[in-house]
Amino acid sequence: MNGERQGAGAVLTRLVNAAATNKKIRYALYIALAVILLAILVGTGKKTALTYNSLASKPESGGKDESLNAKSVEKRLEEILSCIEGAGRVKVMLTYSEGDGAEASSRGVCGVIVVAEGGANFAVRQSLISAVSTVLGVDEKCVEVFVMSG
Repeated sequence: MNGERQGAGAVLTRLVNAAATNKKIRYALYIALAVILLAILVGTGKKTALTYNSLASKPESGGKDESLNAKSVEKRLEEILSCIEGAGRVKVMLTYSEGDGAEASSRGVCGVIVVAEGGANFAVRQSLISAVSTVLGVDEKCVEVFVMSG
């Protein structure tokens, strides 16, 4: 049993050293960690604490207040997404479904566009998609990431 622990410790040490020197391995570990965390969250059936409702309360009626809340959510997303390693500057646009009635509270986010300086990097792109999907509670297919020009 002690030999197994040393073997696992040696493998872990080699993996950490490889990640420190190789960006591809580091990004692969980030993605694996994100997948594991998502699996744990989905498996427990618990909602994450940071949701659309915690980013901005849904307005009671359409109009200017609704537009301001949408902009507030977009700004907060831009701030947090730009903190992801390699993302650089980020811009976000949300689109909403019409909902079942005139009440804005029945509307939901149906699409997200993320424009990021680091959007060409696959690992950064996946991290951005995962983060947006988690925060807004939308399917990853509803999130598109593009490379920022200039």
